[in-house]
Amino acid sequence: MRIGTRVVPSLLMLSCPAALFAGEAEPTLTITILVYNNAPAPHDLLRAAEREADRIFSRAGVRVNWCDCSMGHADSASQGACQEGWGEINIGLRILANPTAPIDRRTHIIDYDYRQAELLGFAILPGLASVYYDYRARFNRDERALGLPMILGVAIAHEVGHLLLGRDRHSKQGVMQQEWDARQFVAARLRDLFFSEEESGDIRIEIRRRNACPCRAATSP
Repeated sequence: MRIGTRVVPSLLMLSCPAALFAGEAEPTLTITILVYNNAPAPHDLLRAAEREADRIFSRAGVRVNWCDCSMGHADSASQGACQEGWGEINIGLRILANPTAPIDRRTHIIDYDYRQAELLGFAILPGLASVYYDYRARFNRDERALGLPMILGVAIAHEVGHLLLGRDRHSKQGVMQQEWDARQFVAARLRDLFFSEEESGDIRIEIRRRNACPCRAATSP
């Protein structure tokens, strides 16, 4: 966001709590996302953001299996996936409060709101996405954070989208837009941003490729 903003999957059906989703057809593929709430973001806000990301991925034909791997929060159903860590199979998602160190643009997908010159999120191939929820709240000047779950959900979908579509993949419309201004954030709050048909097809292809790959996890954040 320039969410390519200046904002795998476990194809194994692990026993993590299944995500709620809404879509036009039953998703046929599943990705597992290991969530590390390092900010920490409020629990209810993060769950709402996950539901919004569910809805976006569901439209692309993909179900999301969320596992809370935050310190002290992983339940018995999630422990196996959390112990596997992130990489080509499971995707890692970090919720961060503030940038704490310079980021190497040569190896990271950097997403900024260019008008504010604030870092919104980044992704590290092959399997780690990070978003900053408090930065987005300030951008929108939304003191009660009424639109924050939807916007954070779009940010999550965008960064995970980079992991599945590639570091340079952006579009002129939808979730993978590169330049973000007030119009895109309004569309996010109105729940009107999705992957394109082409992006959705490529996401499904990548998930199937990863499912067939004898890959191992990279690490745990």
